[in-house]
Amino acid sequence: MLRELLAALAALGERAGTGQPPRIAVPALGDHALADQLLVLGHELAAAPGFPAVSADLDRLVAAARTRL
Repeated sequence: MLRELLAALAALGERAGTGQPPRIAVPALGDHALADQLLVLGHELAAAPGFPAVSADLDRLVAAARTRL
């Protein structure tokens, strides 16, 4: 589930203008690195120029992830 969340955050980041190449794949990291990857993607998304345009989608994404935990 966390890997799905990371992929969804990367997609939101692309839409928000983080500067990621289109359709970038989240690297296949070991489980020990997933928390760090979540932190990095979250920071990049929050700093993106288009963050306000995707913030409602982010809220829905986080709420859905919380219900699955």
